[in-house]
Amino acid sequence: MAASATRLNGPTRVALAGFYHAGNFGDDLYAVLFGLALQRFGIPFSLYGLCDPYASRLGVERAPTLAGLLDGADALVWGGGGLLVSWPSLTYRLLYPSTVPRMNRLVDEVVRRRVPVWLASVGGDGRPPRDVKPAYRARLLDEAQSITVRSPQDAGLLRAAGRDATYYPDVVWGLSRELAVPRRHGARMRIGIDLYPSNLVRQRAVHALPRLQAAVSRRTDCEFFCLDTTNATRRAYRGLAGIIRGAHVHRYQFRDLDADLAFIASLDVVLSSRFHTPIVALQYGVPAVSMLPERKTQIVYANLGLDRYCYRRERVGELVETMSDREAFDELVRGFGFPDVARLGRESAGHFDVLRDRLDGVTESVCRGAGGPRP
Repeated sequence: MAASATRLNGPTRVALAGFYHAGNFGDDLYAVLFGLALQRFGIPFSLYGLCDPYASRLGVERAPTLAGLLDGADALVWGGGGLLVSWPSLTYRLLYPSTVPRMNRLVDEVVRRRVPVWLASVGGDGRPPRDVKPAYRARLLDEAQSITVRSPQDAGLLRAAGRDATYYPDVVWGLSRELAVPRRHGARMRIGIDLYPSNLVRQRAVHALPRLQAAVSRRTDCEFFCLDTTNATRRAYRGLAGIIRGAHVHRYQFRDLDADLAFIASLDVVLSSRFHTPIVALQYGVPAVSMLPERKTQIVYANLGLDRYCYRRERVGELVETMSDREAFDELVRGFGFPDVARLGRESAGHFDVLRDRLDGVTESVCRGAGGPRP
C-alpha cells in the first residue's frame, strides 16, 4: 500500500510522540518520517524533544513541555521504536535517568484528558510483551486503540496476548523514497564501524577489541570510520575511535540529517550492532554486516534472509579474520545479497495508511460532534 496525500478536512490535530529526546538516530528518523507523513495528510501536529538539526528539516515548532504537546490534540501517535522491548530497571535508569518520570507524566496526562493512543511501527525483541518495563511502556500499550508493528513476530506475540496488531516493515524502509541520496566512492574502501564500547561489554565481547585493532592496523588500504549515531547536540562522541587507533582511523558523529545520510551513502560497507544504521545503509546500496547484533536486529536479519551476514558473539572472530584478509573481505562486500528494498519501502507505507484511516475517523467524529474546545 502507498500512503496518499489526501487533505483531511476538519480540526483534527495530532500529538506526535516517541523516544525523541535522546538524539538516537533511529528514533529521530521516526520523528522526521511521521512528521512528513502528517504534513502530506494536511494534519497539524506538535512534537516534543527532537534535536534542532533534525527538527529544522521538518520545519515544525516543538512543544516546550509534554503537557503542552497534548494541548488541543485529538490523538497521540507514538511514532516508532522498541516500545515492546523490556529493559532492566537499573540499566534503563543509568542510560536514561529522566525518561521514566517524563514519560509517566505524559501517560498520566493522556489518561486524564482521555486522548486516544495509536502506536505505529513499534517493535520488540522476540520476547512476549507481558509486563513490559519500564511501566510507561506497558501503560501506553494498555491505552492503545490501534497498533501497527514492524515484524511479524511482534504481531504474533501481541495476538497471543489478546491484542490486535497489524504488521508492516519498519517505516524507516521508506526513507530513501523521501530523501534520495547519491552514492559517492573514494579512492580507498571506506568501512564504517557502528559499534560502542557498551555493546562489547553487554555482549561479553571485549576480548574482540585487540583482534579488531590488529585487523584495522593490517588494512592500511582502507579508511575506517568509527561512528557514533547519537546526535552531537545531545551527547559527546562515544564511538570506538580512541580505542581503535591508526592514521587511517577517523571518527564521525551524527549531527545533521542530510549530511549524515550522505555520509552513510559514501561508505563501501557498514559493520553495525544497531538496528537502523543497517536499514538506512541497505537503502542507499551500502552492504550492511551486523556485528554483535541486538536481539531485535537478529530478528530483522533473519526475516530478510540475511542470517549469514549476522555475526553474533560466537562468530565475531570470523568476521574480524575476514576483514583482515583483503581478498576475502572484498568478496564478502561484492557478493552481498541485498533484500528487495523497493518492496520493503512500498509495504512500510502501510503504517501511514492505517494512521490516515484513523485520522479520517477522528475528523468525521469531530465534524459531527460538539463544537466545544478540546481539553
